[in-house]
Amino acid sequence: MVFSPEWQQNLYTFLAVLSRVASFWVALPILRRGVPLLAKVGMAGLISLLLLPVTAPLPVPESLIRFAFTIVRESLFGLLLGFLVALVFSTLYLAGQLIDVQMGFGAVTLFDPQTGDHVPMVAQFQNALAVLLFFLTDGHHALFAALGQSFLIVPLSGAVLSDRAIQHVFDLFVSLFVLSLRIALPVMAAVFLTDVALGIITRAVPQMNVFVIGFPVKIAVGLAIYLLALPAIVSLLTSLVGPGGRLSEGVGGVLPLLGGGP
Repeated sequence: MVFSPEWQQNLYTFLAVLSRVASFWVALPILRRGVPLLAKVGMAGLISLLLLPVTAPLPVPESLIRFAFTIVRESLFGLLLGFLVALVFSTLYLAGQLIDVQMGFGAVTLFDPQTGDHVPMVAQFQNALAVLLFFLTDGHHALFAALGQSFLIVPLSGAVLSDRAIQHVFDLFVSLFVLSLRIALPVMAAVFLTDVALGIITRAVPQMNVFVIGFPVKIAVGLAIYLLALPAIVSLLTSLVGPGGRLSEGVGGVLPLLGGGP
């Protein structure tokens, strides 16, 4: 059976688009676990079909080795975009870890069905809150819009890993680390002051067993301050995963740099 050149070109273009979309979908931390494999494959194929009309056709490769190189290149590009999304959500785990260690919850973990790992309790709560805000603020629309724009800004087999792209990823990592400290800072400061107060009380009243009363007091103070700071934390999480936030900025900002733009 002989296929026409146009049909072959569409097939090669679809497979290249599918490799970028599928690798991005695999690395996406939001729906990594709990979604059947067939559903992931079907969603990736459906998105690829929808993006195929707006994608510049890929020339028919001269050999299968060259086409395999294109597939690998597009897969790595999709993994990079998914890594940026995972990097944003990992900020919540770091902030939760800092809060839990200060409150005395460092040894208490919960099973996360999304990652398959054991994570701190506060991190699990913040991750669930961030996912809820992500969908409530239509962050998934902005994320898939950025994925669609990637085919316009960075054509198939046209991604270039420049120094500015690496610097952008590094700057995003630094800004997210600072943001995680901002989320955990109120509780960390309150628990630190509580430790200082308990130390002073221990010096004044040596008969008091600080190890007995210290843990419940720090937990109570930490939870109280966390509840008081929750509106500000929600605002930070919205700026993180909402439209126009760090998530959209991280994915959308790197596209021109990977496409060879200034």
